[in-house]
Amino acid sequence: PTASMTRVPRSPQDGMPRSHPVPAPHAPYLTPLRGRPNAFSRAEQHLEAHLAKSPWAAGRAWNETWSPGVLASVIDRTSPDRVVAAVDVRDGRAGGEGWLDEGREFEQVVEGALEAGVSRFLVTAIARDGAMSGPDLGLLEAVRRQAPDAELMAAGGIATMDDLRELAARGIDGAVIGRALYEGGIDLTEALGEFPG
Repeated sequence: PTASMTRVPRSPQDGMPRSHPVPAPHAPYLTPLRGRPNAFSRAEQHLEAHLAKSPWAAGRAWNETWSPGVLASVIDRTSPDRVVAAVDVRDGRAGGEGWLDEGREFEQVVEGALEAGVSRFLVTAIARDGAMSGPDLGLLEAVRRQAPDAELMAAGGIATMDDLRELAARGIDGAVIGRALYEGGIDLTEALGEFPG
């Protein structure tokens, strides 16, 4: 048996492989793609440039990290119960773009999500994430005041059963307790027994 190789033509401008538009299959379940793996990577920029030329990509929006319109369109296609807005906060600012930008005031992000119809939030205190130093109660209370009827889940710093009790007493609906489980600060059976559902 012999093997043959085909040389991939390269663009003289950037040395990247030339692409030939391939029409996307028509299927009613295909929806616009959104997201930002890394906006500044050469591969992402190359991909976006070529996708923008494809007829099937007409009218699609790309990389809308901060757009409440994206949240609203997802909620319209599904339901508010199926969407959780993750608000990762450091120094009072909600990060975006993989923390490559300065972010926005977290209140602005929460407000935009509420206006889009979000009813569930996961709020992470980035400075406490993995630190086992207790939750950022001030941050969580501020989000609770802004979104009194939303389901609110906390992440960052949660280390003990007492932390979980404090969160429950303050009206927080759930918690991410990853490291506390691994290091034994929280026993899962005990936590589920005390906080069922």
